[in-house]
Amino acid sequence: MKILGFDLGDGESAVTLLDGESTVEPRVLPLAGRTSMISAVATRDGRIVVGEEASVLAGALDAQVRFKSRYLTDPQAAASVRAFAQGVMGLLLAEEPGLMAEVSSTVVGCPAGWGEGRREQYAALIESAGFPNVRVVPEPR
Repeated sequence: MKILGFDLGDGESAVTLLDGESTVEPRVLPLAGRTSMISAVATRDGRIVVGEEASVLAGALDAQVRFKSRYLTDPQAAASVRAFAQGVMGLLLAEEPGLMAEVSSTVVGCPAGWGEGRREQYAALIESAGFPNVRVVPEPR
């Protein structure tokens, strides 16, 4: 049983993999060759692009940043969160094609002030992007 940790942050994001039986720290999974990426999402030629590609690539449309902090107040932010998560999943599958066959669940952090209902909605949103069995846990302030 392996567990993904998805740290979707306002500024940067990262993904880790933990073997559920291991006592070793989680392994950081590379995203576009790096251990973390800018939390930015855009489209180019009809496909989702994330990270630096979304922030600096000529021809990227509708670039979005700092969408997680707007998630509770801006309905469009949910679409940006989902698109970013889809883009991250695409990178993970490109880097390690068989990875998701080994993963049983995903843990995602959220601000400590988010209530249970909002955490459930956030989990469903991340699952809709392809992450399995998402559990959202409050982060310490």
